[in-house]
Amino acid sequence: MEKKMEMARRFVPAGIKTKETLEKLFSQVSVIDYAAMWIIAKLMDHTEGAEKLYLNEIAEQLQIPMKEVTKIVKNLQERGLISWTHDGDGSEGTYIQITKNGNDTIGEQQHTLKDFYGQVIKRFGKERFMTMVSLVGEFDYIMNDEMKKLEDGQKGEMAE
Repeated sequence: MEKKMEMARRFVPAGIKTKETLEKLFSQVSVIDYAAMWIIAKLMDHTEGAEKLYLNEIAEQLQIPMKEVTKIVKNLQERGLISWTHDGDGSEGTYIQITKNGNDTIGEQQHTLKDFYGQVIKRFGKERFMTMVSLVGEFDYIMNDEMKKLEDGQKGEMAE
């Protein structure tokens, strides 16, 4: 469950505090379903034979138990966003495919999010936004570098 919430937080702007606001932004599909579909689409982009994705590939890539993958896939299937089938008698593996409804729904949701973030960036200022993204990237790099030093047993430089 923690992984699902972490996954969903990537798609929810930090300033959203109410369920009603979140429902307006995610009117086509829930945050959790959108996050799951987004990840599935990305996995398919990076998988040979991208028209289908095996459940064991999802579990491996996301590092979550097959039981969790099965729950997520069942939920998406019930909503008509994916189809879930198997090769042969099923012993060769089960896989999913994104349905037309799934593609359409996710496309509409992406459009809504793109419009929202476009308005936010427009108000904030494109130059300021690009500067902020650059600084956050640099900050993230330094944090990861310091974390690696900690893991390797090295002591970081003292901040002034």
